[in-house]
Amino acid sequence: EFDVTVARLKRRLADAYTELQGIVDYSRNAVQDPTKVPAFKGVFRTLEKYFEKYETTYEDLVDQYHAAGLSTEFPVKKDLEQLANAKRYYKQSNMNFEIISKKEADDAAAAAAQRFPAPIVNPGNITVTSDTRSSNLPRISLPKFDGQYTAWPKFRDMFSSLVDKDDKLSNMEKFHYLSSSLSGNAAAVISHLALEEANYAIAWQSLLDTFDKKRLLANSYLNHVLQFKQHVGKPNSKDLLRYLSSVADSISALKLLNITDLSEFILFFIAFRNLDSHTK
Repeated sequence: EFDVTVARLKRRLADAYTELQGIVDYSRNAVQDPTKVPAFKGVFRTLEKYFEKYETTYEDLVDQYHAAGLSTEFPVKKDLEQLANAKRYYKQSNMNFEIISKKEADDAAAAAAQRFPAPIVNPGNITVTSDTRSSNLPRISLPKFDGQYTAWPKFRDMFSSLVDKDDKLSNMEKFHYLSSSLSGNAAAVISHLALEEANYAIAWQSLLDTFDKKRLLANSYLNHVLQFKQHVGKPNSKDLLRYLSSVADSISALKLLNITDLSEFILFFIAFRNLDSHTK
C-alpha cells in the first residue's frame, strides 16, 4: 500500500511541476513577445492551483515517508532542488505578470489620454465629493486589490463609493481607474477585456462574480485566525495586541457576512481542514 500511495503522489507531484514549468515558460515568452500575452494570461489563472497542488503533494510525500520510517529517502537532494525550482517558477511567473500588467496599464493610460484630451484625474487623488465646498477636503486614494479574498470587501465598498456610483465619470474613466487599481490574480480576471467603455460593466461584474462569495470569504477569515503565526522569541504585549486585533477583525468581518448557521459552517470548516489533500 505504501508503494502504491507513494507512486501516485509522485505522479501527482511530477504533473504539477510540469505545469509550473509550462506557465513560467509562457511568462518568459510573453515578456519578450506581446503576441504571446493572451496565451500566458490564460495559463496564469491556473498558477495558484498548481503551486498549491505541488506544495500539498510534497508535504503528503514527506508525511508518507516519515510514517514509514524512511525519512532519509525523501526528500533527497534532487527533491529539494525541484522544490526550490517550483518556488522560483511561481515567483517568476507572478513577477512577469506584474511586468506585463504595468506595461498594459501604462499603454491604456496613454490611449485614454489620447482619446479623452481633458485631463484624467490620477486614481490616487480622487475625492469623494464633487461639491465646490469639498476643495479643502483631503483627497482619498483608491484602494489596491491583488486578489486576496480578505481584502475584497474593503476594496469593493471603497471603489463602488468613489468610482462605480459616480455619475460624473464615464465608463471609460471608470474602467481606467479599475484596471489601475488591480494587480495579481485580480488583474487576471479582467485581463481578457479590451480597455473600452462598453467593457467596464462586464469587468466590474466579473470581479463580483469571482470574489464576492460569502463562503470563500468566510474560509479566508477563518484561515486567517487559525493560521496566525506567533512571533518567534519571547512573547510581548505588542505581539499579543497584534494577535487580538487580527482575530477581532476577522471575527467582525465574518459576522458581517450574515452566513446562515454560522456555527455549523465553522465546525464543517474545521473538520474539512483536517482532511489530507487526497481525501479533499
